[in-house]
Amino acid sequence: MKLQLGAKQQGEAFLQGLRGPEIPGYKDPFDQKYLGRRATPTQQEAWPVIRDTYGAQVALLGGKGGGKTVTVAAGLIDRVQKYPGSKYFIASATYQTAIDSTATELVEICDIMGVRVIWRDTMIIDRKKHKHVYYFPEFHSVICIRSADNMDMIEGSKWDGAAISEVTLWQPMDVRTALSRLRRGKADHCKLIGGLAEDETFWTYEWLKENSFHI
Repeated sequence: MKLQLGAKQQGEAFLQGLRGPEIPGYKDPFDQKYLGRRATPTQQEAWPVIRDTYGAQVALLGGKGGGKTVTVAAGLIDRVQKYPGSKYFIASATYQTAIDSTATELVEICDIMGVRVIWRDTMIIDRKKHKHVYYFPEFHSVICIRSADNMDMIEGSKWDGAAISEVTLWQPMDVRTALSRLRRGKADHCKLIGGLAEDETFWTYEWLKENSFHI
C-alpha cells in the first residue's frame, strides 16, 4: 500500500528534508534557557537559517557585539547533535585567535547546555592523527581548531562542515581552499563565516554573493 501524505504532512516532510535528521533529546543552543539573554537582531535573522537549512551557507558580517562568534559556535553544536560521527573545523586568521574566540564560546555554550565535550591534544580520526580536537563523546563527533596561518592542517583532511571567523583577514584563495575540503560524507557540509564589516566593494562581499551565502 502506498502511503499518501496530506498537504500539511508533505510540507512537514519537505521541511524535514531541508533541516536534516531529528535527534531525540536534541537541544537548541539558542533556546532562551541556554542563551540566557535576548538574541541580537543579527542572531534572530541568522539562527533559523543555520538551524533549519540543509547545507546552510551563512555569513555574519558586522561590528563587535553583534553575536557573530556565539552564533557560529552554536551552529556547529547544532550539527554535532544532528549528525553523529561528524567532523568539523573552526578556523581563524591565527590559531590563538581561534582558541580565544570561537572555541571559547563553543566550550561555554556546551557547559551551559550540559553537552559533554573533551579536549584532546591529538586524536586518531579517519585513520589519521589530528591535533587540537574537541571531542563530543555522546555523539562521537569532533571539532578541530585550525587557522589560516597553517593551511596544511586544513588541506590534509576531509571535513563535514566549517566555521571560519575573521574572514576579512584571510586571503581569498585560502578561504576557497579551506571550504573545498568539505568532502566527508557524514553531514550536510554547512559553511558558517563571521567577520567585521568592510566596504561592500571588499572581496568578501562579492565572493559570498557569488557563492550564494546568506548575508
